[in-house]
Amino acid sequence: MACSESDKEQDRLSDLSDELIIHILSFLTTKESYRTSVLSTRWESICTKIPNLDFELPMTSDPMSSKAIQSVYAALLRRTENLRKLSLFSDDGCTPYDIHLWVLKALDLKVHELEFDCWSMEKPTLLPRRLSISKSLVVLKLRGGPHPRLNYSSDVCFPSLKILHLQLIVFNSILDNHSEYDLANFLSRCPHLEEFVLHDCMKQAINIVSFPSLKRVFISLFSTLGGSNVCPLQINAPSLEVLQIVDTSISPRKYEFINLSNLDRATLRISNHPDLNSLYTLLKEISNVKSLTISSETIHVSFIIFFWT
Repeated sequence: MACSESDKEQDRLSDLSDELIIHILSFLTTKESYRTSVLSTRWESICTKIPNLDFELPMTSDPMSSKAIQSVYAALLRRTENLRKLSLFSDDGCTPYDIHLWVLKALDLKVHELEFDCWSMEKPTLLPRRLSISKSLVVLKLRGGPHPRLNYSSDVCFPSLKILHLQLIVFNSILDNHSEYDLANFLSRCPHLEEFVLHDCMKQAINIVSFPSLKRVFISLFSTLGGSNVCPLQINAPSLEVLQIVDTSISPRKYEFINLSNLDRATLRISNHPDLNSLYTLLKEISNVKSLTISSETIHVSFIIFFWT
């Protein structure tokens, strides 16, 4: 049946450009946006151009799990336009093989941002080596299962990476095979890094040195039950503007701050510090900071240790 004149007047969306419709869809979730693909072939085509894709997968025991995984494959494999961001949140909702293929497809689409928050009952996912030589990747955020190939130092080089977040990557690998990746070597292969976030349990020394462009560092450290040995932490970053350290490790840690003359804001929350003299030395190394926040437990613990000794 032919559309009436009133129907045509009400269909204002069809008169909008693809670019404007894509902008409108960007305010919806990926799931909501893809529901519009049933409207017409034009809308189906528009959905393949949405710049950001965000997926949250249910557990494999959920009846909807298989359908959710298929939707991720469909969205990526039908796409020809470049991709700005791919985010995936999963609690045992997909296999390492799925993640590996999705990352490869995202790299084909010259993805700028990758964010994976994934836990799996299987072995942790080693992300493809192609990730480390991607010229388009600017932001990489990993939590839980997906592992960058930190142990392949010879060919790891993120030429465009500016923001790196690693959360519970090392902790998860220790639980899996009792090994720990070489974080320092990995960081040295990110020459243009501007922001680094680390929330993990580390036994190796953490050396954040020789980063001329690094501006923001957020570190949260803890030790596993029964862990008595903690790694030292050294930061040498002349352009660093923001520093935040939260350390709830059981044993005291040695800190060394060098060449932080450009520091604007610093926050320290250290649950177990060697002694008051060490804290004084630490604060002296960041004496040029404009704004300093120290938690009460940091000072309290240091005073107790000082008077007991």
